[in-house]
Amino acid sequence: MLAVCWLLLALGPRLSLGSQAESCVAEELAAEDVKVSMLQTSLRLLPKDTGPVKDQVYNLHIPKSAGSSFALDAQRILKASGLQIISQEGCYDLHKSNPQLKGTVTMLRSPREHVLSQFGMCHSRWVKEYRFATHLPGVAMLPKSFQEWIWKWADLEESGWHGDFTPGADPVTGASMETIIRSHRAAAWGEPPYSIAPGTQLSVSDWPTLDGGGTIWHFTHVPYQCYVPVNLQSHRMTCQKPLQYGQPDIDKALLLKNLEDLWFVGFAEAYQASICLLHAKVAGKLPSYCNCTDPVSWSSFQGHKENQNSTHSGKKEIPADVLSELDSITLLDTLLYKAAWLRFVQEAADVEKRLGMRILCNVQLPLLAPSPPSSGD
Repeated sequence: MLAVCWLLLALGPRLSLGSQAESCVAEELAAEDVKVSMLQTSLRLLPKDTGPVKDQVYNLHIPKSAGSSFALDAQRILKASGLQIISQEGCYDLHKSNPQLKGTVTMLRSPREHVLSQFGMCHSRWVKEYRFATHLPGVAMLPKSFQEWIWKWADLEESGWHGDFTPGADPVTGASMETIIRSHRAAAWGEPPYSIAPGTQLSVSDWPTLDGGGTIWHFTHVPYQCYVPVNLQSHRMTCQKPLQYGQPDIDKALLLKNLEDLWFVGFAEAYQASICLLHAKVAGKLPSYCNCTDPVSWSSFQGHKENQNSTHSGKKEIPADVLSELDSITLLDTLLYKAAWLRFVQEAADVEKRLGMRILCNVQLPLLAPSPPSSGD
């Protein structure tokens, strides 16, 4: 149409159509301006390319802090909101380069209970079998008593013990039990919640980094072939490699910063309230079992209880001098626990204001005297 107007404008003087032609051109130019403006508006309204969808949540599974149970319960909650969980026993920054990472979550545990649980797991049946299968001549065996274990680790810490104890890809001894357990664990870690996709094929040749590289099955070169109870929780919150210790020591400032940056933090001692807090954060609503003021509703909660195979029974009183040593090797864990508990209490109070349901009835810091040693999870 605009071409016709230009033709009229060219012939205007001979056909006495000058004013009509100019009007025609002006109208068509105005119409073209409107089309350009509408196109620009449409382009602005198109969805912008924001990169990969951030739909994955990393559960920093700190050993013996209810991480296995939490991963299974959290998996169901997150899935309902279109999120996926990947739960691994690595360091805080394990998935920092993942473009789909929405945030990192973790569960903490009272330091005394945590250390007792570690010792219980070290003496559990299959771990004991694995320790024997991977034991090398001349290497010190795991102490049988909790007291001796604590004293030895207190001495090691005081002496400046350090090093990188990451295992190699090759088996330690090649014993049948070692081979069986490695193969079994690699298959298990290829399934959710340890991997995103079911049936993920993992290779035993990648053993040093499988499941984050910090499971109990990776401690073959560490003294006593089991957990290092020295500030284990703080170590995992700040480490570069889960089995590298000391030099540099744990950075307290980094520890508190990483705590602040966590997308979610819960507690083994307040497990049900932790699950409810996650519900509120992800779904914006709460199940009836989250009402801690209603005993009937509260008791209807059915969460997972993984790795609860305690190998120690009967009431045992931990001597005061042993508790003192235990406390001395978990000073940073206690600092972490207290700071995280303040955050947890505040977030629970915010949920009560927002959703009208109390999910945490006991706000007292649960740093109580330890119970008998158990494996926990």
